[in-house]
Amino acid sequence: MEKRRFPLSRLPLIFLLLGACATAPQGPKHASAFPNKVALLPLNNGSLDVSAPELIRNLLDSDLSATSIDTVNTGVMDVKLRQLGITDGGQLRSVTPQKLGEALGAEGLLYGDIDEFKGVNVGVYVNRVIDVRLKLVDAKTGQTLWESQRRKAHTEARVGADAIKTGITSDIFNSPFKESASEVALLLIKDLSKARKSW
Repeated sequence: MEKRRFPLSRLPLIFLLLGACATAPQGPKHASAFPNKVALLPLNNGSLDVSAPELIRNLLDSDLSATSIDTVNTGVMDVKLRQLGITDGGQLRSVTPQKLGEALGAEGLLYGDIDEFKGVNVGVYVNRVIDVRLKLVDAKTGQTLWESQRRKAHTEARVGADAIKTGITSDIFNSPFKESASEVALLLIKDLSKARKSW
């Protein structure tokens, strides 16, 4: 029986098909590089607690300083923001990201929104809720590069005279929101750091 010979004229077609099956090299995950300098702007306060923006921003700033992300000094930044007529996060919408980036010397802008910062404390019952959104915006294009939202709810029923007394004493001498706020801030910065590593 005569063996069939493979026609050499089909070799280019075979190589073409094999090339199509090969995995194409992965391109960059993002169109632009992660911003070299990031400004943590004052937070927009959607809660009724006037102390919330400063508390959360200070916690975020502290956690950011422990990362490799280069940030604009918040004290210097706030002076420049006041020159633009901005004293709180709710006024940031009146200025474009491009103008903010130029004024602050930042390539990336971290905007924050406090959606909830409330608590009920009646001695025997405690309920605290903190909900914060954070997003990184490209100062040149105004595009959102990354965003995350974290929420912490703490409910506690204090049973017995000793538990009530200890709880009330702790609330008096410690900021009752600080522990929950610290956790929310840390989770948000961890999310940002993780995104930066996989950029």
